[in-house]
Amino acid sequence: MTLKLVQALEWATSEDEIIGTLRTIVWYTNKNINEDPMVGSYYRNELVRVGGLKAMIQTMKKYKHVVEIQNAACQGLFNLAYENDKVRVLIVQLGGIGTILGAMETHLDKEEIQYHGLQALWRLSFHCSVRRMVVESGGTEVVQRAVAVHATSHRNIQFWGRLALRHLEAPSNYDKSCTEDDEDDREIPEWVI
Repeated sequence: MTLKLVQALEWATSEDEIIGTLRTIVWYTNKNINEDPMVGSYYRNELVRVGGLKAMIQTMKKYKHVVEIQNAACQGLFNLAYENDKVRVLIVQLGGIGTILGAMETHLDKEEIQYHGLQALWRLSFHCSVRRMVVESGGTEVVQRAVAVHATSHRNIQFWGRLALRHLEAPSNYDKSCTEDDEDDREIPEWVI
């Protein structure tokens, strides 16, 4: 099933096919998080193993101005990074941080992209070096802009924005043991990249 989803994403010939495939990935990865975490973990890892993460980020880069693609891909990245530091690091290695931030900057007026982008940044920032990459890439400023622009329009943007900022600005509150040398980012197998 996971390989077929990745192939459908890679072989799609229209934006509608891409959007449909991304929404299926989002539904599939979210469903398994909520219903059976062990099964969900297997399928999320399998989706990454067969190239799903790479295909999603490449699709975001190729279709920067398509709101539905950016939104669904941010949701998918949020789901795939669930409880998996190696996937969080891989998202950085594949250019995912800049891609998420770019989607949020390009579509600053689109509430759904801000909402799902903030969720993805929050979840990614659970890893020390990924958190540093988000901050160094201007993530704090992007989150602040999203919160400011949508100050009165979307309550969930305020919630996730403040949560992300709290985590990005004061990581020691969440990770007492987080140091520069804590994590080995080289553990990602080369075949995945």
